[in-house]
Amino acid sequence: MNTLVSFIYVNYNSGTYLSKSIESLLKFETLININFEIIVIDNNSNDKSADLSFKNCKIFKLNENLGFAKANNFAVSKAQGNILYFINPDTIFLSLDLQENINLLLNKKLKIGIISPLVKYSNNKLQYTCRKEPSNLYLLPYLIGFKNLFHFNYKYKKEYYNSKFHPDWVSGCAFMMTKDLYLSLNGFNERFFLYWEDVDLCKRVRNNGYKVLFNPNHTILHYENISAKKVKSFSKIHEINGRLLYFYMYKSRQNFYLIYIISLINILLLIIYSLFKNKNDTYEYLFVLKHFIKIYNVRKILY
Repeated sequence: MNTLVSFIYVNYNSGTYLSKSIESLLKFETLININFEIIVIDNNSNDKSADLSFKNCKIFKLNENLGFAKANNFAVSKAQGNILYFINPDTIFLSLDLQENINLLLNKKLKIGIISPLVKYSNNKLQYTCRKEPSNLYLLPYLIGFKNLFHFNYKYKKEYYNSKFHPDWVSGCAFMMTKDLYLSLNGFNERFFLYWEDVDLCKRVRNNGYKVLFNPNHTILHYENISAKKVKSFSKIHEINGRLLYFYMYKSRQNFYLIYIISLINILLLIIYSLFKNKNDTYEYLFVLKHFIKIYNVRKILY
C-alpha cells in the first residue's frame, strides 16, 4: 500500500498564521518523494483566515465551533492518508524529516503509537512538549503558582530532548500516528472541547500497548495559543474543564475533588495577580471563578 500523509489543521481565527504554516510546509523538497494532502477544518472563524488556496489542500468550513477534538475527528473522516500528522495553525516547519517517522509507525513490531517532533517557541527556546502522567504531586506546585520554584513538576528535563525517548504524553500541537490506530481508539474523546484531549489520547495509546515517542529528527516553531489568548476566560474554563474530566476518568474521586479545590485556588491567585498587572484580566478570571463555584457547571463536565 502506498503511504499517504494527511496533514491536519484545525483553525479558529488564527489570522495569517495558518497560511504561513502551510507555506513553511510546502517549501521542503522532502515532500517531493511523499504522497500527501493537507486538510483544514475551520471552526467558524470570522477573520477569513481559512480563505486559502494551496496545492493538495482541502478546506472544510463549518457553521459552528466544534472544538479541537471533534473537529480533528471530522478531519480524519475526510482524510485519505494512512498516516496522520496533526499540526496547529500557529506553527512553522523549521525542518522536516518524515520518512523515518513513517517507517517507525508502520513497523508493527515496534508498537510506536504516536511520534512528536522537537518544538521551539518563537524566541527559539525549547518548548517542553513532553510530559509525565499528571498527578497531584506534579500539578500542585503548578496550579498554585510556584511552577518555577519546584523541580518535581510534570515536565521532562531539558537533557531528555537531545535524543529519542518515550514520554507519557506529548502536546497536541504537532504529532503523527497511523489512521488505523487512531480509528481503533475512536479518535479524540469529544468530551474534551479544548485542552487535555492530547493527554487523554496518549493515555489510551499507552493503555493499548503502544508507546509514545519523542523524535527530534525535525523541528517545529510554535507560537502557542494564538486563538485561545484572545479570550482568556473561554480558554481558562476549557483548560479546567479538561483537567477535571481527566482526573474524574482516570484517578480516584478524592483526587478529583482535590484538583477541583486546587483549581479554584489557582483562579483566586490569578485574580490577585491580575489586580497588579492587568485589571482587564481580573474581570475575565472573576467570570471563570463564578463559573466553577456553581456545582451545576462542574456536573455538566462529568456527565
